[in-house]
Amino acid sequence: MKNSNFKKIANNNFRTFKGEVFPISYGTIGTDVEKVSRFKLDKKADSRLLNRIFSKKELAYCFSKSKPEQHLSGRFSAKESIIKALSHINGTPLYCAMPDIEIVNKNGLPMAKLLDKELKGYTVQVSIAHSKDTVFTVALVTSRTKHT
Repeated sequence: MKNSNFKKIANNNFRTFKGEVFPISYGTIGTDVEKVSRFKLDKKADSRLLNRIFSKKELAYCFSKSKPEQHLSGRFSAKESIIKALSHINGTPLYCAMPDIEIVNKNGLPMAKLLDKELKGYTVQVSIAHSKDTVFTVALVTSRTKHT
């Protein structure tokens, strides 16, 4: 490295900067855009489709809102973003299905949980943005170790 303030540590998974130790993260970004109107679904009539995509917790949250389609579209789009990011992390595609991901709210912010045991060691950060009929999401998937 050109900056003399950075030094490698033996296992290459950490670096130091002015005496502080920082983990190295490897990651990728995924994005998605969806039309909110596609998610004007009936909880009972469309239950088979909804249950293949969303967890019970996600459905309860979305249908507790006055405009569930905004929340359904946001969660669907976030899952798509995560799947796209996982599909090319560190050059090794990882398979992940919609039920393997749960989008929950924590302190008003969307948080992603990876439910598949094969995805342990990966961290996901997600951002969801809405306009009247469009939702845009970005997911950053990182890992502390380089998977090859």
